[in-house]
Amino acid sequence: MLMVTEAAGEMLVELLKDAEAPDGVTAMFVRDDDGELSLTLADASSGDVVFEHAGTDVLVLDEDVSEALDCSVLDVEETDDGPLLVLGELEDEPGSESESETENNAGAGELET
Repeated sequence: MLMVTEAAGEMLVELLKDAEAPDGVTAMFVRDDDGELSLTLADASSGDVVFEHAGTDVLVLDEDVSEALDCSVLDVEETDDGPLLVLGELEDEPGSESESETENNAGAGELET
């Protein structure tokens, strides 16, 4: 299952406030026609995986995206342009040969409305 770090949870709360998202609306990863992930605003549907931070639902994933992000982590990376949400692979046990730090831009700190 996707792991959302404390920093990513805080950033999602702020993004939802900045987007003036109504109650019950959260960030949601969606796939475009090329299979790339982006963040948008959405209501949770039955069967979605819901992540909360500080008592607030901040992110939902549908079943397909949830499976695709299994063993991934959503975190925040500081850049010259400010904080950025990034997706990376969870690291295996220390010292294993399959450790990785693959990161993908996960919306650049903006939500599509």
